[in-house]
Amino acid sequence: MATIPLFPAIAIQQRCRWAGIDGFPFTLITSFENMRYSKPSPEYYGEIAHHLAVPPDECLMIGNDHVDDLPAAAIGMETFLVLDDELNAGKGRYAPTYSGYLADLATFLENL
Repeated sequence: MATIPLFPAIAIQQRCRWAGIDGFPFTLITSFENMRYSKPSPEYYGEIAHHLAVPPDECLMIGNDHVDDLPAAAIGMETFLVLDDELNAGKGRYAPTYSGYLADLATFLENL
């Protein structure tokens, strides 16, 4: 889970409990303990790919923020812009590879 890593892992784990996703088996949850960079830096996304041992061009960044999430494209990641509660429309430098609504995301991922 690629959060803005400005908080310690314990705070992010609490946010996951509030959201009801604390049981999901995330391989990586970014926090200030395990990241040197933050969104929107392309290096942040490179660091995530490195932690996961996956080339960036095999990753898909899913998010709703043009400024913070779409810079993953700078290192070769594909991006999916979630149109529900879209943030900073028209302010980012990168166009999403894909876009759609959260309700359609599971079907989209199954068809990749």
